[in-house]
Amino acid sequence: MIAATALKPCDSMARFRRERQWSEARMWQAFAEHGAGLTNLKNPQRAQQKLKLIMEATFRLANQGGFQGMSLRQLSQQCGLSLGGLYGYFDSKEALATSVHRFIDHQFRAWLLPEYEHAHESQKLATLCRYHLYLSELMQPWFFFSYMESRHLSKQAKQQALAMSNQVDTLLLEALSKTGKSVSSPELEVSLIKHQLQGWYLRRSHFKQQGVAVDEYCHYLLQRLGIISE
Repeated sequence: MIAATALKPCDSMARFRRERQWSEARMWQAFAEHGAGLTNLKNPQRAQQKLKLIMEATFRLANQGGFQGMSLRQLSQQCGLSLGGLYGYFDSKEALATSVHRFIDHQFRAWLLPEYEHAHESQKLATLCRYHLYLSELMQPWFFFSYMESRHLSKQAKQQALAMSNQVDTLLLEALSKTGKSVSSPELEVSLIKHQLQGWYLRRSHFKQQGVAVDEYCHYLLQRLGIISE
């Protein structure tokens, strides 16, 4: 990651990827450590490749028939690993689902929070919206899975997911208060903003069919919020 003092605002996702040095390889490296909790690996690259196979198969099966209906045996067949090999990474579906929520929380703290904390007060809402959209674009399957499957988690995992959701609400409310705008119902405004942020990764296929890119969606949202002019 980049130190907050070195951050300069990015006004496009291409610039974000270039200047923040985002890469898929770095994402899988971070997931291995902070999502799956694998450390001191003899062959980190191989483990990351296996995790990629597992997670991509998980997202695919969850989209086809729902995560609840998926068995670990089906997953092992889909990702090309033996059941024993799969157990070497995740010993249960609960552990697998929890790793996704834990990883999104890590990415949020590693990529979005430094941008938010470094931003000028008047730009905190724009920064929060912009980088939330960038992160959910780059990690769309993760965000979609997290949203759709959160209701099936254990009580403890649900509490963790709820804590992260509440933190986003708190930051949005704080950022909204610093815009200088008079809002009759800040909590309702935050709910509407959050709904629009979620809409990007929940309806991505729709926007893709319409030819709408994340930068265009971001610009439209910030215009609607009165943060930027046309």
